Amino acid sequence: MRINKRKIITAQNQFTPWVNLNGTFNVLISGLDDSTVTFQGSMDGGVTAYDIDSWTGAESNNKVRGLLGDSTDVYRLGVKAGDYGTEESVTVKLEA
Repeated sequence: MRINKRKIITAQNQFTPWVNLNGTFNVLISGLDDSTVTFQGSMDGGVTAYDIDSWTGAESNNKVRGLLGDSTDVYRLGVKAGDYGTEESVTVKLEA
């Protein structure tokens, strides 16, 4: 199954929907200047989020490839409360 979740973020506390990622996936970020984008996971269907990785600054406008084992965990990508900077928008995308 192909997953392609994109979100244009214009304020803090905005994320892609939770999705199940198994195997290889891509994180794409564009428009990032001084915000912090965080990749989160959840073992309970999105009730409790834990931070896995984060990217800050214009040098993070790129593609990151990851690999996850088979699981029922769900994942999302976005900007947490207090982490939004001065950009007009940041575009984040999860592909699998």
